[in-house]
Amino acid sequence: MKIILVGTCLGVGGAERVMVDLADAYVKLGHEVRLVALTGPIHLRPRNSNVNIVCLQAKGVLDVLSTAWKLRQEIADFRPDVVHAHLFHAIVFTRLIRLIIHLPKLVTTVHSTRVGSPFRRFFYRATERLSDVSTSVSEEVALQFLDQNAAGSRPLLVLYNGIALEQFRRIESAHHDVVKELGLDVKTKLIVSVGRLEPAKDYPNLLFALALLKDSGSQFVAIVVGEGSLRESLEEQVLSLGLANRVHFLGIRSDICRLLSAADIFVLSSAWEGLPMAVGEAMACECTVVATDCGGVRELLADAGFLVPPKNPQLLADNLQRVLCLSDAERKQIGTTARERVQRRFSLDASVGRWLEIYGHSS
Repeated sequence: MKIILVGTCLGVGGAERVMVDLADAYVKLGHEVRLVALTGPIHLRPRNSNVNIVCLQAKGVLDVLSTAWKLRQEIADFRPDVVHAHLFHAIVFTRLIRLIIHLPKLVTTVHSTRVGSPFRRFFYRATERLSDVSTSVSEEVALQFLDQNAAGSRPLLVLYNGIALEQFRRIESAHHDVVKELGLDVKTKLIVSVGRLEPAKDYPNLLFALALLKDSGSQFVAIVVGEGSLRESLEEQVLSLGLANRVHFLGIRSDICRLLSAADIFVLSSAWEGLPMAVGEAMACECTVVATDCGGVRELLADAGFLVPPKNPQLLADNLQRVLCLSDAERKQIGTTARERVQRRFSLDASVGRWLEIYGHSS
C-alpha cells in the first residue's frame, strides 16, 4: 500500500510525533510512505530512512495557491492508495485538492479540543464530506467538535494515538544520571514536564503551583522540556516567583525517555488538549502522572494517576505535594499500573492495526 501522511508541519508537537511514528510503523510492515509537511522547519524525522520527507515550505496566506499546487503534484507523482491528513491546514488543503485530483481514499484526523475561530469551524464543517473518514484522537475532541458545530453531518470516529512502547520504557539509572548532569543532590525529587512553550500547555499555571509548593517547604527541582514563543515570558515569571533555583528550561531534547525515567513526577498543566502524547509516553516510562483534566487526558490516564482541574494552581500544587509524600514503593506501583494501561489500550501496534483497517488494508 502507498500512503501519504500530510501535516501542517513536522515540529515537536504530539500530532507531529504521531505522524512520524505511524510512518516508521507502516514502512516496517512493507508499505511505501511519503511524509508531507506544508511548512518548515523539520524537527522530527522518522527513524527509517525509507520514509520520503517533503516540505512544501509554505510561508503564509500568499502561498496558498502555490502550496496547493505543490501538494497536488506530490499526490499525482506518488499516486497513493490513501492520504491521511492531520491538523487544520493539512485537513482543509487535502479536502479541497480532492476537487481537482483523484484520491482513492482520504482520511483526516483532528487533534485538539480547541477548534478555533468561526472561520475554522466553517471550513471544517463545509469540507467534511470530502473526507472518506473523519476521525478524532479522543472522545472529548469529538464532543467538542460536535458542540462547536464543526463536525459536519457525520460524527467523528475516535481512534486513540498509539505509544511506541519499545522507545518508551523505564531506564532505572536515569534519575541518578540526570540529577548529576544538572549538578543536583542525588536525593533531589524531580518534577518533569514536556511540551511546547505555548498557551495550550499553560505553563504559568505550573509555575504558580510550583511557587506554592516551594512555600510549603517541599524539596524539588522541576525541568521543562520544549521550546516555544513563551519562553522569555516564562523565564521572567520564574524569576518573579523566586523559582530560579527550582526550574530548569532544557529546550528541545532527543532523550525524552531518559528524562521521563528520571522523573519522580510527570506533570501536565495544560488548559486544553486533544490526547497528549507526553502523558502516554510518561505512563509508558512508569512515571507517576499529575495532569489537568482537559481534552482526552481522563480517557488516557483514568485511575493510573492524578487529575486536577485546569487553571487551578492550588489544586495542582496540592496533588504534586501528595505525590512527593508517597513512598518509593507507592510511586512504583502507580507507575507499573500506568504502563500496563498503555500496553492494554494505547500501544502503537494496536493503533497501526486500526488505521490500516480504516485505510482498507489488513496488517
